[in-house]
Amino acid sequence: CPLELHAQLDPLYNQYFFNQAMINPAYTGVNDIFNATAISRTQWLGIDGAPTTNTLNVTSSAFKNKVGLGALLIYDTYGINNNTEFNLAYSYKIFTSRGDVFSMGLQAGIVNYNYNYNRLTLQYVDDIAFSNPQPNITKENFGVGFWYMSKDYYIGLSVPRMFDIKINDGGTESVRYRRHYYLSAGYVFDQLFAIKFKPSIMLMYIDKDNYALDLNTSFLLNEIIWLGASLRN
Repeated sequence: CPLELHAQLDPLYNQYFFNQAMINPAYTGVNDIFNATAISRTQWLGIDGAPTTNTLNVTSSAFKNKVGLGALLIYDTYGINNNTEFNLAYSYKIFTSRGDVFSMGLQAGIVNYNYNYNRLTLQYVDDIAFSNPQPNITKENFGVGFWYMSKDYYIGLSVPRMFDIKINDGGTESVRYRRHYYLSAGYVFDQLFAIKFKPSIMLMYIDKDNYALDLNTSFLLNEIIWLGASLRN
């Protein structure tokens, strides 16, 4: 008999430190290069309905590196859910006299939630909870982020999806998504011969009972090979 349940979380990402535009629109075009990143994550192999998340992110810079432009596509499945999200991102960059970059970013798009209720095995086919379900729901999305980066360190703060998503299924209101806050930071030690060492953190926060903290370490060997480890609470 559960007394409390927590759900409606963002998909989990592991390789975000290679392209943080997935969680922060201010990172869009920050490095003045064209960048295309595709990541697929599958959890709990062999279990029916296990989460699978596919992400495609494309970013670039424009107007003499003053502006970043990008697009983000996410396809996330778990249980009877098939969720698709598409965003367009924009960032504006300010450069300090030392060459540091401060970037402010916005993104906007849509999120579609699709439920295949035929996959459910119900004890009672006339269950009142499914008397008026909405199998397909599309909502608008708006996000904001900030990013500061120097030669040795970076720090970012973002809310990629500003709006809580609430659905009314024939008199019963449910929350399908709650606003997330992201804080990320890292430092690069590059005075170790041909090795660059980068410790970093990422905090995903909803409230005091719902958060995820990542502690990461990575080594770049001779600008060719990455090695690293990550710990998540």
